[in-house]
Amino acid sequence: MLTRLINQPLTKVLAVSNYGYRCLTGLDVLPTGKFALIHNGVDLSRALAGDGAAAFRQRYSIPSDRSVVAQVSWMIPEKGVADLLAAARLVLARNRQVHFVFVGEGTERESLMRRAVDMGLAGHVTWTGNLQDPFGEGAYAAADIVCQMSRWEEVFGFSIAEAMVCGKPVIATRVGGIPELVENGRTGFLYRAAILRPWPEKLLRCLRITSPRNLGRLGRRKAEAMFDLKKNVADSSDFVWHRLIAKPHPTTEGFA
Repeated sequence: MLTRLINQPLTKVLAVSNYGYRCLTGLDVLPTGKFALIHNGVDLSRALAGDGAAAFRQRYSIPSDRSVVAQVSWMIPEKGVADLLAAARLVLARNRQVHFVFVGEGTERESLMRRAVDMGLAGHVTWTGNLQDPFGEGAYAAADIVCQMSRWEEVFGFSIAEAMVCGKPVIATRVGGIPELVENGRTGFLYRAAILRPWPEKLLRCLRITSPRNLGRLGRRKAEAMFDLKKNVADSSDFVWHRLIAKPHPTTEGFA
């Protein structure tokens, strides 16, 4: 009752995925009509601003003959980084021409780095730490495949949308809102969180198919249709504008 009272002034709540919409409306703390779905947006032009792949590889001493598998996320257990390391060992047992790149910072990064060394992966794993601009610094451009191994219920998966904008196939877990972004077998591959057995085969399959770029191109098209920042911001603004002109005293209303 207290939550409903606090939320009463809100005129509109925007959910960034169907999953988020279902979660919010399921709380039953606001009338369903006050919720709307507008996906997160990515600047589509960022992927066209420059390549940067060669510079990224050179900066982090990644051999030019290796395929790059990247994950951009916090280095925390919930993001499944340890799962990706375990899968990396299985992948490298079958194909040594693969390099894994982890972009991001977090409380577990140091321990994960030590684990990678103990697993014998040091020569095939790169840790970049935080990057101010993964687009501009070439992290997505250098990747052949982008992963998101989350164990928790991602509401959206922002780095997935960024990878799709860059035309990269994505392998991710089937949790939260991620299946709304990644279409299994069409723009990438999905698998159940914490179930490692099928994951290496999906990654190797993605690397050896005639052209992983086909998956990436389909992902780019989907990103253009769903995650266009300019369009989605304009749609959000329309909600605000319509409420302002519909109410005589807009300052008495809240907006989230």
